[in-house]
Amino acid sequence: MKKRFLVGVILILAIGVLVGCSSNAASTNSNSNDGKQIIKVASEGKTAPFNYMDDDGNLVGYEVDILNEVSKRLGDVEFEPVITEWDSIFASLDSGKADMIANNITKKPEREEKYLFSDISYFKSPTVIVVKKGDKSIKSLDDLQGKEIQAISGTAVGMYLEDYNEKHSDNPIKLSYAEADTATFINNVAAGRYPAYICSESYVEQVEKQLGIEMDVIPIKNSDEIQDSRAYFLFRKDETKLKERIDKVLKEMRDDGTLSKLCLKYTKKDYTEGIEE
Repeated sequence: MKKRFLVGVILILAIGVLVGCSSNAASTNSNSNDGKQIIKVASEGKTAPFNYMDDDGNLVGYEVDILNEVSKRLGDVEFEPVITEWDSIFASLDSGKADMIANNITKKPEREEKYLFSDISYFKSPTVIVVKKGDKSIKSLDDLQGKEIQAISGTAVGMYLEDYNEKHSDNPIKLSYAEADTATFINNVAAGRYPAYICSESYVEQVEKQLGIEMDVIPIKNSDEIQDSRAYFLFRKDETKLKERIDKVLKEMRDDGTLSKLCLKYTKKDYTEGIEE
């Protein structure tokens, strides 16, 4: 009886070890049916021209094309989109639901402390103030003091405006936080609901095309203080090998003109100029 009991205990422990191994494996990158490593990529799916849904419900965009080309060149990697709302996109990385983020992510010190950024940028677009066509009343950020504008909490722009308000507490910009796509925010300006919106210049072109409207953009002096105008892919700290492999291909694509070609597929202007700075 003692021998049978010991055998039973050993079997139970062995099963426990196997279950534990299985559980740990589930938290790492999985493999597709053809043996390729599946990399889960968190994106909003509503950030044109980077990633958005076409009329058939397929995820398309500049970042999608970049990753498809990276997959093609690496040969043993397949990228799987994980559509995620902005307010939980970094949490998806923390929890392991995603292995990387592709969503026009710019560098901020607090992000660099926690995550890995690709060494190679694939896009550079200055941050601008978007106003209604013909509006001459706003020429700088200071002209927005005392006015109410919309912003997204946790974004580089949102955080900059909060810092701006701390320095101008006597007459701050009134921030109305909301979760929506850029088209909604800019359309609110076009309709006169808000005097302005602040975003990357490249977004404006897409919204004008989408909604059939025209807007004016106001350059922001030292806009790089708001956010590094370059976009990067973002990884967890433990994904160093994945980052290195993708960086190698991104450099090739930058140097051979592929990034420029893919960018111009979605934008009138080549926003890959200056990404090496």
